[in-house]
Amino acid sequence: MIVFEVVTQRDPSKGKDVDTSKAAWEHAKYEVTRSRQIILDALVSVKGTEAVGYTVKEISALSGISMHKLSGRATELREIGAIRKTDLIRGGGHVLEAV
Repeated sequence: MIVFEVVTQRDPSKGKDVDTSKAAWEHAKYEVTRSRQIILDALVSVKGTEAVGYTVKEISALSGISMHKLSGRATELREIGAIRKTDLIRGGGHVLEAV
C-alpha cells in the first residue's frame, strides 16, 4: 500500500531526490554496465577464432542472464559501434560480433 504525505498529497517513494529512487538508479546503472560488459566479453572472447560470434540467446545461456536484460544492451552496443550484426542467423537470432 502506498502512503501519501497528508499535506502535499504526493507519494514520498517517488522522485529523484528520494533515497529509494537514488538507490534504484544506482542498482540499475550497475546492472546496465554489467550486462554490456558481459556481452562485450563474450564477443571479444571469440573474435579472431573460428567461432563467428554469439546471438543474444546464446550469451543468455552462457551467462545465466535472461535475454530481456541483454537484448536492450546489445542494441545500445550496436548503436555506439562496439558490436555489429553479422549476416548469420542461429536459433532465430542474428549472430553478433565485436568490432
